[in-house]
Amino acid sequence: MIGRVLVLWVLLTPFACVRYASNNTPTDDVWTLSDASYTVQDVASDSARSDSAAPDSAVPDSAVPDSAAPDSAVPDSAAPDSAAPDSTSLEHIIFATSTLHTGSFGGPAGADAICLARAKSAGRGGAWKAIISDATVDARDRVSIVKPIRSTSGQLVAQSASDLWDGVIANPVGHDEAGTPITSPVRVWDGTRDNGTKYPNPQSHCNGWSTTDPTYWGEYGRLDSTTLWIDDQAQSCNKDARLYCISQ
Repeated sequence: MIGRVLVLWVLLTPFACVRYASNNTPTDDVWTLSDASYTVQDVASDSARSDSAAPDSAVPDSAVPDSAAPDSAVPDSAAPDSAAPDSTSLEHIIFATSTLHTGSFGGPAGADAICLARAKSAGRGGAWKAIISDATVDARDRVSIVKPIRSTSGQLVAQSASDLWDGVIANPVGHDEAGTPITSPVRVWDGTRDNGTKYPNPQSHCNGWSTTDPTYWGEYGRLDSTTLWIDDQAQSCNKDARLYCISQ
């Protein structure tokens, strides 16, 4: 706007001066300058009116629809969990230790520690216990069995606690903590009858699994059998055998 006024002023000023030079009278000069000044103001006023009359063509922000695509991301809660569940959450795992032990390993608590160490060595987490009895506790009461039982090879051993302690299992335990088949030796210390109860004689479990005295003996089972898996025979406590371990 100011630019238009200045341009008109520059263009009209010489015209006023020419008139002053040609007429050489004060009245002409006054009239001409007044006329020129009036003309500039008049043009400026008309221009201002023209500007104010022009509608604002800018579209307000509120009138512009939001063209952004809606967020199509699936919320975390809706995404299915594709991770396979830990097998130990669906069933118990049983194995015979890869390590051999005499009849002195610190009682049932020592056997539990061995089971936990062997399970961890194979990358198996969670709680583990030995299937073993002594003069004060039955193996069936030491372990909690509420789900089917499988060996580390994936074979079903028993469907339930009652199935485990009925004298016959579905398949031999047969494998160690890493899932490796065991061929020899196959004896497993347990001091337990096939119904899960203890042998009452202290000499049936190496005096609480605390001695290697050959005059004491301990009952064992066979990991390659379905009928003698927990109750086979007895051997001297200075001899070696494995341990049964089950996840809890």
